[in-house]
Amino acid sequence: MAGDVKNIGPTDEIYEQTADWVTLLQSDNISAEEEVEFQIWLKQDTHHFTAFQRMQDMLERTDILNESITNIVQGSPSTFPGEKLAIPKSFASKRFEIAASVFCVALLSLFF
Repeated sequence: MAGDVKNIGPTDEIYEQTADWVTLLQSDNISAEEEVEFQIWLKQDTHHFTAFQRMQDMLERTDILNESITNIVQGSPSTFPGEKLAIPKSFASKRFEIAASVFCVALLSLFF
């Protein structure tokens, strides 16, 4: 029927699972068993692979965006002449980067 809309892509649940996997894969705490579980999950459904590829693409884009923003912020003038704006060390932490990237991907997935 013309009014029927088919779900031709990954569901929100699959994107949530993908975000969990991406977070784990980027951490230093992934075990060999978890890597095998990920490979099994990835092969279970073509939507899993599609969601993973999309998230990887978005993460690459956010890395480029994060680098551009950092360059802009570090080069922007502060209230004191000759002084650069300091970026807190917490922004450099791997956990923050992963969480921020996953949040950006989840936010972008609402629009794509």
